[in-house]
Amino acid sequence: MTYKILILFNLLFFSIAISATSSSNPNFDKGIQSFKQKNFSEALEHFKNVDLENKNNIANLFNIGLTELKLGHPGKAAAFWKKVIHLQPQHSQARKSLNSITKNLPNRNRHSNWEKIRYYVLTYFSLNQLMFFFTVFFAGTSIAIIKYFTKRHIAIKNHFSMPELPKLYIFFMIFFLVASFLFVCKLYDHNQPRATVVADLSNLYLSPSEEDIKINELDQGTEIIIKNIRDNWVHILTLTGNEGWVKSTELLQTSGSQRL
Repeated sequence: MTYKILILFNLLFFSIAISATSSSNPNFDKGIQSFKQKNFSEALEHFKNVDLENKNNIANLFNIGLTELKLGHPGKAAAFWKKVIHLQPQHSQARKSLNSITKNLPNRNRHSNWEKIRYYVLTYFSLNQLMFFFTVFFAGTSIAIIKYFTKRHIAIKNHFSMPELPKLYIFFMIFFLVASFLFVCKLYDHNQPRATVVADLSNLYLSPSEEDIKINELDQGTEIIIKNIRDNWVHILTLTGNEGWVKSTELLQTSGSQRL
C-alpha cells in the first residue's frame, strides 16, 4: 500500500521530468510511454539506454529508481535515488522516496554518530556548496579580524580606549568554524566512495576470486564503502564492519570520487 501511494505521489514529478529530457532523447520518450502503459520492464530498458549515454541524467536516474520500485526492487530503487541525491542534494522528491522505503533496506539502522551526521547533514550539501560557504566565511572572518586589529593598533598608538570586539566578527567566526567542520567532513566522505548492492544477492569473498572463501552474502540495497578496485572486483567495507571483495557488476556507485 505504501509503495502505491509513493508511486502515485511521484507521478507528478515523473511527468515534469519529461519536459526536461524528452526533447533531446527518444529513448526517454519511449521509457515514459512504456511506463504509462505499465510495461515496466520495457520502460526500464529504455531508461537504461539513456543511462548509457549520460550516467548523470538526474531525471532519468530518478525514473529508473521509480521503475525498479514498480518491478519490486526497492534495493535497486534506493541505489539510484542515492545517486540522484549525491548529484543534486536538494532533490527533495528523491529524498522523500528514499526515506519512504528505508525500512525495507538492509543496514537501515545507522550504528555510528558519523553515519548520522553524514545522512542527516552532509547529504544535504554538495562538496562545492560547502567549499563556497567555507570560502565566504573565511573571507568574512579575515576581513573582520584585519579591521579589528587595525583599530586596536591605532588605539594603542594614540592612547585611545580599546575597541570592542565587533559582533560581526563573532558571527563570521562561528559560521566559519561550522563551515570548516562540515567541509572537512564532506571532503573525508568524498574520499570514501560508496556504492549500493543492486544484485539480488552478492557474495562477499576473502579475495578477488570466486574460488576463495565466501565470507558473507549481501542483500540488494546494502550500502558499502569502496576501498579499492581491481579489474572487475571491488574491495569493500560494509557499514557493519565486514570487509572483502565483490564483483563490480553487482554494485552501483552512489557517491565519492573513485569510479567503478
